Amino acid sequence: MQKVQTILLPPNLNSDVLVSLYLLRTYGGKLFPNVDTAKLSFGAPEPEKLFDEILATGTLVPHLIPTEKTPLNSTSERIIHALSIERLPEIQSMLKWVARDQRGRKEADPFNLSQLLQLLLQDSHDAQAVIDQVMPFLEVHARLQKDNFYTLPEEWSNMLKENKASGLYDLEYGERTVVAAIVESDTPGFPAFLFQNKKSRADIVIQQLSSGRINVETRPGTNIDLSEPAKVIRIEEARKHDRDYTQVLRVFFSYDGVAEGIPEWHYDKERQAMLNTAEDDSTIPVTALSVQDVLNAIYIGLSEKQWEKDCPPKGCRGNACYFYDFGLSRCRARELAMTPDIMEEKFQEKKSGKMNNRHRRGGNQRTGRNRGRGRSHRSKKSDS
Repeated sequence: MQKVQTILLPPNLNSDVLVSLYLLRTYGGKLFPNVDTAKLSFGAPEPEKLFDEILATGTLVPHLIPTEKTPLNSTSERIIHALSIERLPEIQSMLKWVARDQRGRKEADPFNLSQLLQLLLQDSHDAQAVIDQVMPFLEVHARLQKDNFYTLPEEWSNMLKENKASGLYDLEYGERTVVAAIVESDTPGFPAFLFQNKKSRADIVIQQLSSGRINVETRPGTNIDLSEPAKVIRIEEARKHDRDYTQVLRVFFSYDGVAEGIPEWHYDKERQAMLNTAEDDSTIPVTALSVQDVLNAIYIGLSEKQWEKDCPPKGCRGNACYFYDFGLSRCRARELAMTPDIMEEKFQEKKSGKMNNRHRRGGNQRTGRNRGRGRSHRSKKSDS
């Protein structure tokens, strides 16, 4: 068979042209020898010439490749049927991208290079240069998709057998139930796999690396807010190190980035992720928390029905409560709900004269409920 010397592409690049080229270079070598190293040319084929006639000269025209499949909506669809690769899972996202572009739909999707392609075409009129920039993205995407369908399912199954994964946990979040998964692996793509896998369909993944670092990620589109768990994780971390965190307002522990006095954790509010890693890990200490500690912190933070074991049906025990220092919104709401009752109690005391007597006996000391507000009974400073 004639070796392919040149691939002739249309001068106006789009998603279909790029995906078609990727498919030919990656899977077309058996049917079209040398196609993976053939040079690129841009233009239109000579009119009225058939595919085989043009191929005999060493030139391959992708949109003329013959196939029995009809009707065809794109060149990439023509190629997958000619190469019999239409069932390969790693190329399905690319094909969906082409189909969306052809319909003019711009919906959000984890794989959508349309905007990048537009920017590259605006910046350069050199089609070859644009292709050289986009091809690596397609190669990486296909490799990750292969991992999701072949490598990671086997690794996940082995982890469950070897107890390197604690499985899946149902957590209450508002009126719905979300699924959290724990996994011990250094593979970066594991969260994405567990988010997409039909058997797990995890909403939250807690991943522990061999270094001891832990990352918490949420599935895109689930609208899970980790600001409350962020408070719990950060304060539990401070407690592990016997740090005095009482001078920091609790609301700051739910803020984006790294909280004052707790350098171990970075809260990425845009991605809704709690990260114990960074581009330069030397800038972030390894957490002292275990994955079970982190899971428990997420459970406490997300579930509005989760209360400390000795929490009364109404009211607040204040500093005596282990949850009190977390500054959880549900706890603060209950505390604020007590305000009218407290004000009424004080009014009645003042009316009966008891409040004045108490002031004369105790001066201007604070009440026990307010004394040391925000200081943990678990902290080293309060125990001393």
